[in-house]
Amino acid sequence: MNKENDLTQIIETAILQSYSYGAAPYSISLASLTEQISAMIQNCSESYSNIIFISLWKDYNKIDLEEYLKLSKEYLSIDTQENKKGFIQYRMDELLPEKNFKIWKDNNTSYALGLILNGIRNFGGKFQVVDIDKIHPEFKNELAVLQNPLLQQQYAIFI
Repeated sequence: MNKENDLTQIIETAILQSYSYGAAPYSISLASLTEQISAMIQNCSESYSNIIFISLWKDYNKIDLEEYLKLSKEYLSIDTQENKKGFIQYRMDELLPEKNFKIWKDNNTSYALGLILNGIRNFGGKFQVVDIDKIHPEFKNELAVLQNPLLQQQYAIFI
């Protein structure tokens, strides 16, 4: 596995496999781990050189959702404007109660996680998914991606 190139390809493939060409409710980022940062990871017996973060956008809202739906592969396959309008209305009504919207965002994020893990497996890579809360506090200070106030960290994948 040529890690940097393969991981970039895995991320790009996961993005292309999304249900929509619009902005997803999550962000995927790749970072290299220094030896010092690797030492900060708690409960890790393996040696890892990279980390992929999958994070939820805190400010993802109704406007973003509507744009996502209008650029979805399903919407783009609908033949009439009337049916397109009905599709948007139905999906917005279905997803806008806050509980449903949160579940939809979590499901989309989990789908991206599954695609990435499958891609890593296909390239023969070893990985460990880590709960963000179990990462050493000093580690969080070392990576700028964790400092973005608009992102809520969900998953960290060590490769």
